[in-house]
Amino acid sequence: DINRKKLFRAKMGALCLVYLVYLVATTLASAVSYYGFMVYKLGTVRALFPTDLSLFHEDILTIWVVVLLNLLTIVMVSMVSITSKTLTAVLTGVLLDMIMITAPLWVGLKYISPLTYVQFADSVHFLPIWFIITVITTMYIGLAYYKSRKDFQKVEF
Repeated sequence: DINRKKLFRAKMGALCLVYLVYLVATTLASAVSYYGFMVYKLGTVRALFPTDLSLFHEDILTIWVVVLLNLLTIVMVSMVSITSKTLTAVLTGVLLDMIMITAPLWVGLKYISPLTYVQFADSVHFLPIWFIITVITTMYIGLAYYKSRKDFQKVEF
């Protein structure tokens, strides 16, 4: 019989690997586009990141949050796709992204999104904010992973 735990780990690992390949490919394509076209042809500034340290920290934290939220979306959509139809899983991913991106603008729910904590990068040191963002997102990913693994154990092949 197939070991479901290994199969589930392989599925999640493959999905995360596809995202990693996508991330690296788009980063390289963006760098080539920026330095090959924008800097060379249009003469824009060579510096990719700002020279001000607080703005640099904010940019790095924003990129980190986006990567973590994409991983959360992958795990959440995988969780929903185990028990529901494809359309439901896709809508869950879209809704999750919309909530997480707009939550910093909501009064009552702003602290559920790790994106909220990026705005504190200028008043608090970088590492505590990075740690808070990472812990919150890891909790979300862990809960979704645990639930999806339990649901995957019940699937009939």
